[in-house]
Amino acid sequence: MKSLVVDDDFTCVYIFQTQLSKYGTCDTFSNGQDAIEAYKTSLNRGNPYDLMIIDIMMPNMNGYEVLENIRTIEAERQISYPFCAKIILATGLDDVENRQIEQKLDEVSEAYLVKSNDSNALLEKLTLLGFDVC
Repeated sequence: MKSLVVDDDFTCVYIFQTQLSKYGTCDTFSNGQDAIEAYKTSLNRGNPYDLMIIDIMMPNMNGYEVLENIRTIEAERQISYPFCAKIILATGLDDVENRQIEQKLDEVSEAYLVKSNDSNALLEKLTLLGFDVC
Protein backbone atom coordinates (compact mmCIF):
# COMPACT_ATOMS: atom_id res chain seq x y z
CA MET A 1 0.00 0.00 0.00
CA LYS A 2 1.38 3.38 -1.00
CA SER A 3 0.16 6.06 1.39
CA LEU A 4 0.46 9.78 1.94
CA VAL A 5 -0.08 11.66 5.21
CA VAL A 6 -0.60 15.41 5.32
CA ASP A 7 -0.74 17.04 8.75
CA ASP A 8 0.84 20.14 10.24
CA ASP A 9 1.31 18.36 13.58
CA PHE A 10 4.58 16.42 13.43
CA THR A 11 3.58 14.10 16.27
CA CYS A 12 0.49 13.01 14.35
CA VAL A 13 2.57 12.58 11.19
CA TYR A 14 4.98 10.34 13.08
CA ILE A 15 2.18 8.21 14.56
CA PHE A 16 0.42 7.73 11.21
CA GLN A 17 3.69 7.07 9.38
CA THR A 18 4.75 4.48 11.95
CA GLN A 19 1.42 2.66 11.63
CA LEU A 20 1.20 2.82 7.84
CA SER A 21 4.82 1.85 7.18
CA LYS A 22 3.92 -1.67 8.30
CA TYR A 23 1.88 -2.02 5.11
CA GLY A 24 4.06 -0.26 2.52
CA THR A 25 5.57 3.11 1.75
CA CYS A 26 4.36 6.27 3.42
CA ASP A 27 5.21 9.81 2.33
CA THR A 28 4.48 12.77 4.60
CA PHE A 29 3.75 16.43 4.04
CA SER A 30 3.02 19.33 6.36
CA ASN A 31 0.67 21.26 4.06
CA GLY A 32 -2.07 20.59 1.57
CA GLN A 33 -0.46 22.18 -1.47
CA ASP A 34 2.61 19.95 -1.25
CA ALA A 35 0.37 16.89 -0.83
CA ILE A 36 -1.65 17.82 -3.92
CA GLU A 37 1.53 18.27 -5.96
CA ALA A 38 2.83 14.90 -4.74
CA TYR A 39 -0.46 13.28 -5.73
CA LYS A 40 -0.27 14.79 -9.23
CA THR A 41 3.32 13.58 -9.57
CA SER A 42 2.34 10.07 -8.47
CA LEU A 43 -0.39 9.99 -11.11
CA ASN A 44 1.95 11.29 -13.81
CA ARG A 45 4.47 8.56 -12.94
CA GLY A 46 1.80 5.87 -13.04
CA ASN A 47 2.28 5.01 -9.37
CA PRO A 48 -0.56 6.76 -7.53
CA TYR A 49 -1.21 6.75 -3.82
CA ASP A 50 -3.64 4.11 -2.61
CA LEU A 51 -4.41 5.96 0.61
CA MET A 52 -4.25 9.54 1.83
CA ILE A 53 -4.74 10.64 5.43
CA ILE A 54 -5.53 14.34 5.51
CA ASP A 55 -5.75 16.50 8.62
CA ILE A 56 -8.89 18.62 8.55
CA MET A 57 -7.52 21.63 10.42
CA MET A 58 -4.44 23.00 8.65
CA PRO A 59 -3.42 26.57 7.86
CA ASN A 60 -3.67 27.95 4.30
CA MET A 61 -5.59 24.97 2.91
CA ASN A 62 -7.77 22.82 5.16
CA GLY A 63 -8.42 19.12 4.71
CA TYR A 64 -11.77 19.61 3.00
CA GLU A 65 -10.10 21.81 0.38
CA VAL A 66 -7.38 19.21 -0.15
CA LEU A 67 -10.02 16.49 -0.57
CA GLU A 68 -11.93 18.64 -3.05
CA ASN A 69 -8.74 19.30 -5.06
CA ILE A 70 -7.83 15.60 -5.14
CA ARG A 71 -11.31 14.61 -6.34
CA THR A 72 -11.24 17.36 -8.99
CA ILE A 73 -7.89 16.08 -10.30
CA GLU A 74 -9.30 12.56 -10.43
CA ALA A 75 -12.45 13.72 -12.24
CA GLU A 76 -10.37 15.61 -14.82
CA ARG A 77 -8.36 12.44 -15.44
CA GLN A 78 -11.48 10.25 -15.39
CA ILE A 79 -10.29 8.29 -12.37
CA SER A 80 -13.15 6.80 -10.39
CA TYR A 81 -13.80 4.07 -7.83
CA PRO A 82 -12.13 1.63 -7.37
CA PHE A 83 -9.09 3.37 -8.87
CA CYS A 84 -9.39 6.67 -6.97
CA ALA A 85 -7.37 7.32 -3.83
CA LYS A 86 -9.00 6.19 -0.60
CA ILE A 87 -9.02 9.17 1.74
CA ILE A 88 -9.30 9.42 5.51
CA LEU A 89 -10.03 12.87 6.90
CA ALA A 90 -8.51 13.10 10.36
CA THR A 91 -9.26 15.55 13.15
CA GLY A 92 -8.37 16.06 16.76
CA LEU A 93 -11.85 17.43 17.45
CA ASP A 94 -14.81 15.14 17.84
CA ASP A 95 -17.45 17.83 17.44
CA VAL A 96 -20.88 18.12 15.86
CA GLU A 97 -19.69 20.14 12.87
CA ASN A 98 -17.09 17.57 11.85
CA ARG A 99 -19.49 14.68 12.48
CA GLN A 100 -21.94 16.30 10.04
CA ILE A 101 -19.21 16.29 7.39
CA GLU A 102 -18.70 12.57 7.99
CA GLN A 103 -22.23 11.94 6.75
CA LYS A 104 -21.38 13.56 3.39
CA LEU A 105 -18.35 11.38 2.66
CA ASP A 106 -18.41 8.69 -0.01
CA GLU A 107 -18.52 5.58 2.17
CA VAL A 108 -16.60 3.36 -0.28
CA SER A 109 -13.64 5.70 -0.77
CA GLU A 110 -13.66 8.15 2.13
CA ALA A 111 -13.67 7.90 5.90
CA TYR A 112 -13.48 10.12 8.97
CA LEU A 113 -11.13 9.49 11.89
CA VAL A 114 -10.83 11.19 15.25
CA LYS A 115 -7.11 11.18 16.05
CA SER A 116 -6.10 9.08 19.02
CA ASN A 117 -3.33 6.79 20.18
CA ASP A 118 -5.60 3.82 19.46
CA SER A 119 -4.10 2.08 16.42
CA ASN A 120 -7.23 -0.07 16.17
CA ALA A 121 -9.26 2.98 15.15
CA LEU A 122 -7.04 3.49 12.09
CA LEU A 123 -7.07 -0.24 11.30
CA GLU A 124 -10.88 -0.21 11.38
CA LYS A 125 -10.98 2.65 8.87
CA LEU A 126 -8.44 0.94 6.61
CA THR A 127 -10.51 -2.25 6.66
CA LEU A 128 -13.68 -0.24 5.98
CA LEU A 129 -12.00 1.20 2.88
CA GLY A 130 -11.05 -2.26 1.63
CA PHE A 131 -7.41 -2.56 2.67
CA ASP A 132 -6.17 -5.93 3.93
CA VAL A 133 -4.39 -5.01 7.17
CA CYS A 134 -4.84 -8.24 9.13
